[in-house]
Amino acid sequence: MQGWVFTSVSGDRSWQSNDGYADVLGSLYIYDSAVSFYKQVAEGHVIVIREAQSILGVSRIDRIDAKNDLKPRKRCPVCGSIGIEYRKRADEWACTNVKCKKRSPAPAESLEPVVKYSAHYDKRWKALDGALTFESLLPLMGGSMQNSIRPIDVHALGELLRTISATVPAQEAPSEDLPIDGGRRQAQVLTRINQGNFRTGLLRMYGLSCAVTGPCPAEALEAAHLLPYSLHESHNVAEGLLLRTDIHRLFDAGHIAINPDTLSVEIDASLSQYPLYKSLHGRKLTQTPSLDALRTRYIPSTA
Repeated sequence: MQGWVFTSVSGDRSWQSNDGYADVLGSLYIYDSAVSFYKQVAEGHVIVIREAQSILGVSRIDRIDAKNDLKPRKRCPVCGSIGIEYRKRADEWACTNVKCKKRSPAPAESLEPVVKYSAHYDKRWKALDGALTFESLLPLMGGSMQNSIRPIDVHALGELLRTISATVPAQEAPSEDLPIDGGRRQAQVLTRINQGNFRTGLLRMYGLSCAVTGPCPAEALEAAHLLPYSLHESHNVAEGLLLRTDIHRLFDAGHIAINPDTLSVEIDASLSQYPLYKSLHGRKLTQTPSLDALRTRYIPSTA
Protein backbone atom coordinates (compact mmCIF):
# COMPACT_ATOMS: atom_id res chain seq x y z
CA MET A 1 0.00 0.00 0.00
CA GLN A 2 1.50 3.35 -1.06
CA GLY A 3 1.37 6.52 1.03
CA TRP A 4 2.53 10.10 0.60
CA VAL A 5 3.18 13.18 2.70
CA PHE A 6 1.93 16.32 0.94
CA THR A 7 3.41 19.62 2.09
CA SER A 8 0.88 22.44 2.15
CA VAL A 9 2.17 25.93 2.92
CA SER A 10 0.13 29.04 3.67
CA GLY A 11 1.50 32.28 2.26
CA ASP A 12 4.87 32.40 0.51
CA ARG A 13 6.19 29.03 -0.57
CA SER A 14 9.78 28.37 -1.53
CA TRP A 15 9.41 24.76 -2.68
CA GLN A 16 11.34 24.54 -5.96
CA SER A 17 11.00 28.32 -6.38
CA ASN A 18 7.34 28.31 -7.41
CA ASP A 19 4.69 30.84 -6.50
CA GLY A 20 2.48 28.55 -4.46
CA TYR A 21 -0.45 26.20 -4.97
CA ALA A 22 -4.14 26.88 -4.33
CA ASP A 23 -4.65 24.02 -1.86
CA VAL A 24 -7.97 23.57 -0.03
CA LEU A 25 -7.38 21.88 3.33
CA GLY A 26 -9.49 18.78 3.80
CA SER A 27 -10.48 18.66 0.14
CA LEU A 28 -7.91 19.43 -2.56
CA TYR A 29 -4.14 19.32 -3.08
CA ILE A 30 -2.57 20.74 -6.24
CA TYR A 31 0.84 19.75 -7.59
CA ASP A 32 2.45 19.47 -11.01
CA SER A 33 4.89 17.59 -13.20
CA ALA A 34 7.82 19.66 -11.92
CA VAL A 35 7.80 18.00 -8.48
CA SER A 36 9.36 14.70 -7.49
CA PHE A 37 7.16 11.58 -7.30
CA TYR A 38 4.32 13.15 -9.32
CA LYS A 39 4.12 10.09 -11.59
CA GLN A 40 3.77 7.64 -8.71
CA VAL A 41 0.88 9.38 -6.91
CA ALA A 42 -2.39 7.58 -7.73
CA GLU A 43 -6.04 7.37 -6.74
CA GLY A 44 -6.62 5.32 -3.60
CA HIS A 45 -3.22 6.11 -2.11
CA VAL A 46 -3.01 7.19 1.53
CA ILE A 47 -1.95 10.81 2.02
CA VAL A 48 -0.84 12.90 4.98
CA ILE A 49 -1.25 16.68 4.81
CA ARG A 50 1.50 18.56 6.58
CA GLU A 51 2.14 22.27 7.14
CA ALA A 52 5.41 23.32 8.78
CA GLN A 53 5.76 21.18 11.94
CA SER A 54 2.09 20.19 12.21
CA ILE A 55 0.28 17.21 10.69
CA LEU A 56 -3.14 18.52 9.69
CA GLY A 57 -4.83 15.26 8.70
CA VAL A 58 -4.87 12.02 6.72
CA SER A 59 -7.00 10.74 3.87
CA ARG A 60 -7.01 8.75 0.63
CA ILE A 61 -7.04 10.22 -2.86
CA ASP A 62 -10.52 9.98 -4.37
CA ARG A 63 -9.76 11.41 -7.79
CA ILE A 64 -6.91 13.07 -9.69
CA ASP A 65 -7.60 15.59 -12.47
CA ALA A 66 -4.87 16.67 -14.88
CA LYS A 67 -4.53 19.57 -17.32
CA ASN A 68 -1.80 21.49 -19.13
CA ASP A 69 -0.74 24.70 -17.41
CA LEU A 70 1.94 27.39 -17.21
CA LYS A 71 3.85 27.62 -13.95
CA PRO A 72 5.64 30.76 -12.71
CA ARG A 73 9.22 29.80 -11.87
CA LYS A 74 12.17 31.64 -10.38
CA ARG A 75 15.69 30.60 -11.36
CA CYS A 76 19.20 31.71 -10.57
CA PRO A 77 20.14 34.23 -13.28
CA VAL A 78 23.72 32.90 -13.25
CA CYS A 79 23.40 29.09 -13.45
CA GLY A 80 19.68 28.63 -14.17
CA SER A 81 19.03 26.47 -11.09
CA ILE A 82 15.54 26.52 -9.52
CA GLY A 83 17.23 26.34 -6.12
CA ILE A 84 17.07 30.05 -5.39
CA GLU A 85 15.76 31.56 -2.17
CA TYR A 86 15.06 35.10 -0.98
CA ARG A 87 17.12 36.38 1.96
CA LYS A 88 15.11 39.04 3.76
CA ARG A 89 17.95 40.42 5.88
CA ALA A 90 20.24 41.01 2.89
CA ASP A 91 17.33 41.79 0.53
CA GLU A 92 18.77 39.57 -2.19
CA TRP A 93 18.32 36.17 -3.80
CA ALA A 94 20.75 33.34 -3.01
CA CYS A 95 21.41 30.34 -5.25
CA THR A 96 21.46 27.05 -3.30
CA ASN A 97 23.34 25.18 -6.05
CA VAL A 98 26.64 24.16 -4.40
CA LYS A 99 28.46 24.73 -7.70
CA CYS A 100 27.17 28.30 -7.94
CA LYS A 101 26.01 29.93 -4.66
CA LYS A 102 25.86 33.32 -6.36
CA ARG A 103 23.71 36.11 -4.94
CA SER A 104 21.56 38.35 -7.13
CA PRO A 105 19.27 41.36 -6.63
CA ALA A 106 16.46 39.51 -8.45
CA PRO A 107 15.76 36.04 -9.86
CA ALA A 108 15.18 35.21 -13.50
CA GLU A 109 11.42 34.68 -13.84
CA SER A 110 9.53 32.78 -16.52
CA LEU A 111 6.37 30.80 -17.26
CA GLU A 112 7.14 27.14 -17.90
CA PRO A 113 4.76 24.48 -19.29
CA VAL A 114 3.74 21.76 -16.82
CA VAL A 115 0.94 19.28 -16.27
CA LYS A 116 -1.11 20.45 -13.30
CA TYR A 117 -2.69 17.78 -11.08
CA SER A 118 -5.59 18.27 -8.66
CA ALA A 119 -5.84 15.51 -6.05
CA HIS A 120 -9.30 15.39 -4.45
CA TYR A 121 -9.38 13.72 -1.03
CA ASP A 122 -12.38 15.05 0.92
CA LYS A 123 -14.47 11.83 1.16
CA ARG A 124 -12.18 10.04 3.64
CA TRP A 125 -10.55 13.06 5.29
CA LYS A 126 -9.65 12.70 8.98
CA ALA A 127 -8.47 15.89 10.65
CA LEU A 128 -5.59 15.56 13.12
CA ASP A 129 -5.23 19.29 13.81
CA GLY A 130 -1.58 19.04 14.85
CA ALA A 131 -1.94 16.06 17.21
CA LEU A 132 1.15 14.66 15.45
CA THR A 133 4.29 16.61 14.65
CA PHE A 134 6.23 16.45 11.39
CA GLU A 135 9.26 15.30 13.39
CA SER A 136 7.39 12.15 14.47
CA LEU A 137 6.87 11.23 10.79
CA LEU A 138 10.46 11.74 9.65
CA PRO A 139 11.66 8.17 10.45
CA LEU A 140 8.80 6.81 8.31
CA MET A 141 9.52 8.90 5.23
CA GLY A 142 11.68 8.69 2.13
CA GLY A 143 12.74 11.36 -0.34
CA SER A 144 14.46 14.66 0.35
CA MET A 145 13.51 17.48 2.72
CA GLN A 146 13.19 19.67 -0.38
CA ASN A 147 10.47 17.46 -1.88
CA SER A 148 6.93 18.77 -1.44
CA ILE A 149 5.68 15.19 -1.98
CA ARG A 150 7.46 12.41 -0.08
CA PRO A 151 6.74 8.67 0.29
CA ILE A 152 5.77 7.28 3.70
CA ASP A 153 5.52 3.77 5.14
CA VAL A 154 1.75 3.26 5.49
CA HIS A 155 2.03 0.36 7.94
CA ALA A 156 4.28 2.40 10.24
CA LEU A 157 1.95 5.37 9.81
CA GLY A 158 -0.94 3.23 11.02
CA GLU A 159 1.04 2.27 14.12
CA LEU A 160 1.79 5.92 14.84
CA LEU A 161 -1.83 6.96 14.32
CA ARG A 162 -2.98 4.37 16.85
CA THR A 163 -0.94 6.14 19.54
CA ILE A 164 -3.31 9.11 19.23
CA SER A 165 -6.49 7.02 18.82
CA ALA A 166 -6.66 7.50 15.04
CA THR A 167 -6.50 5.10 12.08
CA VAL A 168 -5.54 5.01 8.40
CA PRO A 169 -8.66 5.87 6.32
CA ALA A 170 -10.57 2.91 4.89
CA GLN A 171 -10.05 1.87 1.28
CA GLU A 172 -13.75 2.17 0.41
CA ALA A 173 -15.12 5.70 0.14
CA PRO A 174 -18.47 6.57 1.81
CA SER A 175 -21.56 7.08 -0.33
CA GLU A 176 -22.40 10.54 -1.65
CA ASP A 177 -24.63 12.80 0.48
CA LEU A 178 -27.50 14.83 -0.98
CA PRO A 179 -26.69 18.58 -1.19
CA ILE A 180 -28.44 21.01 1.15
CA ASP A 181 -29.00 24.65 0.21
CA GLY A 182 -27.13 27.13 2.37
CA GLY A 183 -25.58 30.56 2.49
CA ARG A 184 -23.63 32.94 4.70
CA ARG A 185 -24.31 35.69 7.17
CA GLN A 186 -22.05 38.16 8.94
CA ALA A 187 -21.40 37.93 12.67
CA GLN A 188 -19.04 39.58 15.13
CA VAL A 189 -17.24 37.42 17.68
CA LEU A 190 -14.49 37.87 20.26
CA THR A 191 -11.66 35.44 19.53
CA ARG A 192 -9.49 34.02 22.31
CA ILE A 193 -5.86 34.74 21.45
CA ASN A 194 -3.82 31.52 21.04
CA GLN A 195 -6.83 29.26 21.71
CA GLY A 196 -5.68 27.20 18.72
CA ASN A 197 -2.21 26.71 20.24
CA PHE A 198 -3.83 25.70 23.53
CA ARG A 199 -5.90 23.04 21.74
CA THR A 200 -2.87 21.81 19.79
CA GLY A 201 -0.92 21.43 23.04
CA LEU A 202 -3.72 19.30 24.49
CA LEU A 203 -3.97 17.22 21.31
CA ARG A 204 -0.25 16.48 21.42
CA MET A 205 -0.50 15.52 25.08
CA TYR A 206 -3.63 13.34 24.93
CA GLY A 207 -4.22 12.46 21.26
CA LEU A 208 -7.66 12.33 19.64
CA SER A 209 -9.55 11.45 22.79
CA CYS A 210 -12.16 13.03 25.04
CA ALA A 211 -11.24 12.97 28.74
CA VAL A 212 -14.71 11.60 29.56
CA THR A 213 -15.94 9.50 26.61
CA GLY A 214 -12.69 8.33 25.00
CA PRO A 215 -11.42 8.32 21.38
CA CYS A 216 -13.30 10.48 18.85
CA PRO A 217 -12.63 12.54 15.69
CA ALA A 218 -10.57 15.72 15.96
CA GLU A 219 -13.52 17.75 14.66
CA ALA A 220 -15.53 16.76 17.76
CA LEU A 221 -12.85 17.76 20.28
CA GLU A 222 -12.63 21.12 22.01
CA ALA A 223 -10.09 22.56 24.43
CA ALA A 224 -11.74 23.20 27.79
CA HIS A 225 -10.36 25.46 30.52
CA LEU A 226 -10.78 24.17 34.06
CA LEU A 227 -10.50 27.73 35.37
CA PRO A 228 -12.79 30.35 33.76
CA TYR A 229 -10.97 32.00 30.85
CA SER A 230 -12.92 35.21 31.41
CA LEU A 231 -11.13 35.66 34.75
CA HIS A 232 -7.49 35.04 33.80
CA GLU A 233 -7.51 35.17 29.96
CA SER A 234 -4.48 32.88 29.73
CA HIS A 235 -3.79 29.35 28.54
CA ASN A 236 -2.14 26.62 30.61
CA VAL A 237 -2.18 23.12 29.12
CA ALA A 238 -1.94 21.63 32.63
CA GLU A 239 -5.23 23.36 33.45
CA GLY A 240 -7.07 22.09 30.38
CA LEU A 241 -8.99 19.08 29.12
CA LEU A 242 -9.90 17.78 25.69
CA LEU A 243 -13.66 17.28 25.69
CA ARG A 244 -16.17 16.23 23.09
CA THR A 245 -18.26 19.21 22.02
CA ASP A 246 -21.44 18.17 23.87
CA ILE A 247 -19.51 17.15 26.99
CA HIS A 248 -17.73 20.51 26.95
CA ARG A 249 -21.04 22.39 26.83
CA LEU A 250 -22.47 20.35 29.69
CA PHE A 251 -19.24 20.72 31.68
CA ASP A 252 -19.32 24.51 31.31
CA ALA A 253 -23.01 24.54 32.25
CA GLY A 254 -22.28 22.63 35.47
CA HIS A 255 -24.19 19.48 34.48
CA ILE A 256 -20.99 17.42 34.43
CA ALA A 257 -18.28 17.64 37.11
CA ILE A 258 -14.96 15.93 37.81
CA ASN A 259 -14.35 14.86 41.41
CA PRO A 260 -10.72 15.86 42.17
CA ASP A 261 -10.31 13.17 44.86
CA THR A 262 -11.55 10.18 42.86
CA LEU A 263 -10.91 11.61 39.35
CA SER A 264 -14.33 10.27 38.39
CA VAL A 265 -17.15 11.85 36.40
CA GLU A 266 -20.26 13.09 38.22
CA ILE A 267 -23.50 13.66 36.33
CA ASP A 268 -26.14 16.15 37.45
CA ALA A 269 -29.64 14.79 38.16
CA SER A 270 -30.97 16.81 35.22
CA LEU A 271 -29.14 14.41 32.86
CA SER A 272 -30.45 11.19 34.44
CA GLN A 273 -33.25 10.97 31.86
CA TYR A 274 -30.64 10.55 29.10
CA PRO A 275 -29.19 7.00 29.18
CA LEU A 276 -26.06 7.98 27.26
CA TYR A 277 -25.07 10.70 29.72
CA LYS A 278 -26.28 8.77 32.75
CA SER A 279 -23.91 5.94 31.82
CA LEU A 280 -20.96 8.32 32.19
CA HIS A 281 -21.51 8.75 35.94
CA GLY A 282 -18.56 7.28 37.84
CA ARG A 283 -16.37 6.90 34.76
CA LYS A 284 -12.69 7.60 35.43
CA LEU A 285 -11.05 10.61 33.81
CA THR A 286 -8.56 9.55 31.11
CA GLN A 287 -6.46 12.72 31.22
CA THR A 288 -4.22 14.14 33.94
CA PRO A 289 -4.82 17.86 34.47
CA SER A 290 -3.75 19.90 37.48
CA LEU A 291 -5.45 18.63 40.66
CA ASP A 292 -5.42 22.16 42.07
CA ALA A 293 -7.35 23.39 39.04
CA LEU A 294 -9.80 20.49 39.36
CA ARG A 295 -10.41 21.32 43.03
CA THR A 296 -10.93 25.00 42.27
CA ARG A 297 -13.44 24.10 39.56
CA TYR A 298 -15.26 21.32 41.44
CA ILE A 299 -18.86 21.72 42.55
CA PRO A 300 -20.46 18.40 43.62
CA SER A 301 -23.26 17.22 41.33
CA THR A 302 -26.81 16.77 42.57
CA ALA A 303 -27.13 13.24 41.19
